[in-house]
Amino acid sequence: MREYGTFYEASAPVPPAEDGSTFSNIDVIRTTHFHLDMAIDFDLKQVRGTNTLTLKAINRATQLILDYAGMTIQSVTDKDGNPLNYDDSYHNDTLGNAIIILFNGNIFIHYHHS
Repeated sequence: MREYGTFYEASAPVPPAEDGSTFSNIDVIRTTHFHLDMAIDFDLKQVRGTNTLTLKAINRATQLILDYAGMTIQSVTDKDGNPLNYDDSYHNDTLGNAIIILFNGNIFIHYHHS
């Protein structure tokens, strides 16, 4: 778990009733906009990037759960560059990996993929 400042323990991800093929909490978070900025390094055979998400929380949700695979999460920050608490230790053989991010607005996910 990456911990910065005060952290309230995130609950383990559970697939939502609407879609059992994902960890994502689509029932309480809506992505209203995203901006994907990527760079490809052919020599290293690597993709690096940042995904900026604009989110709308339903019922005052404070954690975002996303599926991911094959990526190394380097950092998660808010719009001002402040690090956000996140836990990327969840794994399921069927669903893959999940990252739980505690947030209060827009988030920026910095990652690389080999």
